[in-house]
Amino acid sequence: MRGKLKSRSPIPPGGEMSGTRRRPQHGALLPALLLLLLPGLCHGQLGVQAPVLVQEPPARLRFSNSTGAQLSCSARGSPPPDVAWLHPNGSPVTAVPGLRQPLGNGTLYFPPFRAEDYREQVHSATYRCRASNLGGAVLSRDVMVRAGEYRTGFPLSPPTAAARLETETYQQIS
Repeated sequence: MRGKLKSRSPIPPGGEMSGTRRRPQHGALLPALLLLLLPGLCHGQLGVQAPVLVQEPPARLRFSNSTGAQLSCSARGSPPPDVAWLHPNGSPVTAVPGLRQPLGNGTLYFPPFRAEDYREQVHSATYRCRASNLGGAVLSRDVMVRAGEYRTGFPLSPPTAAARLETETYQQIS
């Protein structure tokens, strides 16, 4: 008596051969690929580097209303970071015609101004620089800005109408 022969056919018992191959599911491939690439984006690979401050503004800036002054802030990163100036509450610093002008190159400019144009919220204020790109953001230290009149031998004080009448002996303090 002979035993039963086992079939070596690729067709499963009771099944049919379909003629097409089963393709792998690609739906799970994309999220897995993103998980592999995401850490590279965060750690400066694949051309993205978080901003680093190259020129941080000083902690204090004092200047005379007759000279004006400017704060500079610059950063490097990839892509090149955008640099903006912020108030302590995080809102962007905007231009105040004739008194304060954020420039596109990371400079916050305070032009010379008349004593009667002194504004405490502009000339006795705190500012902060922020550099940001796809890799993240970095904030500078707070900068305390104080503008006023400087007379030899006297401290900086907000401009007054009486001081405007005096001879011009002002100088810039850095």
